[in-house]
Amino acid sequence: MRAAVVALVSLTVVGLAGCGGGGGPSHRDFVQDAGSICQEANQRFARVEIVSPTATRAEAALGDIVEIGAIALRDLRRVKPPKGDASEAAAWLAALEQALDEVDYARTLLRDGDVVRAVAAIARADVLTRRARKLARATGVARVCQVPELLPGA
Repeated sequence: MRAAVVALVSLTVVGLAGCGGGGGPSHRDFVQDAGSICQEANQRFARVEIVSPTATRAEAALGDIVEIGAIALRDLRRVKPPKGDASEAAAWLAALEQALDEVDYARTLLRDGDVVRAVAAIARADVLTRRARKLARATGVARVCQVPELLPGA
């Protein structure tokens, strides 16, 4: 069980570290502003404590991850993409938000002692982050807002 908790938190931090202000009318400005937000979120994700977590510490770490991700998403939604990127940017952010919701659900499941279902929630988040990576490429932000795999090799 401890190994599952450690893997759960570690993979979540790695996976969501790729998500990550002000708006601009051009595609270049949009990508630059999104990149600044992602960089700040990545720095905050890197400080989340995941060393030898217990279920309680894993729950706390996932709570930190959800908080950081929510702030990054809020800030990313404030960046106005140019008209040509609007639908792809909205879909990208929606996929990231859904992945973050699954991480939050995993946190709740850990609090309730349900490690198996928490790992399943992270697996669903992984599917959503894969989608987010594809959408990031379509939006043009993939280089500055990388979304790594939550479950490598899955």
